[in-house]
Amino acid sequence: MTPTPLMPLPAEALRDRVVLVSGAGAGLGRATALRCARAGATVVLLGRTISKLEACFDAIAELPDAPEAAIYPMDLSGASDRDMHDCITRVVEELGRLDSVVHAAAHWQDFRAMSDVLSSDWANTLAANITAPWALTRAALPHLQAVEDGCAVFVDCECAHTPAAFHGAFGVSKAASRAMVAGWALENPGIRLHTFDPGPMRTTMRLLGYPGHPAESYPLPEIPAEALSALLAPDAAHRAQIASQVHWASDPPPSSAP
Repeated sequence: MTPTPLMPLPAEALRDRVVLVSGAGAGLGRATALRCARAGATVVLLGRTISKLEACFDAIAELPDAPEAAIYPMDLSGASDRDMHDCITRVVEELGRLDSVVHAAAHWQDFRAMSDVLSSDWANTLAANITAPWALTRAALPHLQAVEDGCAVFVDCECAHTPAAFHGAFGVSKAASRAMVAGWALENPGIRLHTFDPGPMRTTMRLLGYPGHPAESYPLPEIPAEALSALLAPDAAHRAQIASQVHWASDPPPSSAP
């Protein structure tokens, strides 16, 4: 439960802002990209599968008055420091600024005992889930510091704070991510840093991992995307309880409608 409510993004709340979303081809990343575009942001769609990014690009193009999105294909599990810096440099050169980064991409193979995890999967999972978000945020940091209320949001999960059996490299990477963000926030980097746990969602990853659970038992990613996107609002920086809280869970935000 969050101690202070996150209000839904009002219309135009992110107008003239640039938001980079990793994992934008599907699930929470796609839902967040679309929500930010509806609020007026220019969204950079980062991901591995071009066809999925193009589908998200087309969906944004159909939104009334949404700025045109940008596509940046990249495989985070194999990206180098140079790749990260080149990505951020190109975004800023072409769009003029960078206000927020949402790390929604995730690598997950399957549930298995820690001793059965393959070395290759261990390396790829940690590279995509902890090393890449750190490196991308580090590259973006000077640009996020240069704008009013720059922020980075790292998608979290329950296994990050409550260890669970058979979560393997994925669970380790998420726990490491939570520790990284908490420590980085204490260093006062000049931007807001948050982790965000969306809870179980109706995504391909979730349905593959829990095949015995009916799909309708999970909310669509659009529901937690409402709360996640609210963390990107400029208003969040002016609300002390929000700005100072590092870890967030996916309580649906209250409706702003009368």
